[in-house]
Amino acid sequence: MDHKLNCVLLVDDDNLTNCFSNIVIKEAGCASHVEIKTSVEDALAYLVGCDCMTTQETEFCFPDLIFLDKNMPGKGGWDFIKLYKKLKDKFVKKPVIIMISSSIHLQDQVKAMRSAEVSDIVDKPLTIEILNEVLVRYFPGTF
Repeated sequence: MDHKLNCVLLVDDDNLTNCFSNIVIKEAGCASHVEIKTSVEDALAYLVGCDCMTTQETEFCFPDLIFLDKNMPGKGGWDFIKLYKKLKDKFVKKPVIIMISSSIHLQDQVKAMRSAEVSDIVDKPLTIEILNEVLVRYFPGTF
């Protein structure tokens, strides 16, 4: 693949899911870097840390795309969105946020459609088909 995203951030508490998603992204060859965080707190700290960097690495490590698990122990995907809203104006870039879940209810779909921060909500596990749909839809002309 000639064009690549700088970074994809996976936010999921399940290591097996992260491993599988990482493999799908790597095999697609669509990202220069995949970052994995297993909690909302770690993911937000990562975003803040990337944005504060003053080196050339900032562009590389700040995610273009975030796959965010809806259901995690403690704080879940919707908690991430609530906290992200408070921080997003500080970020130079605005990543595409795709919520991912093994149990998507109509209420979640409606909530995602109403959220300016959530671009879409898709079924788990991440597959090459889902990834390709996301890339074509949210990064037109790049892939």
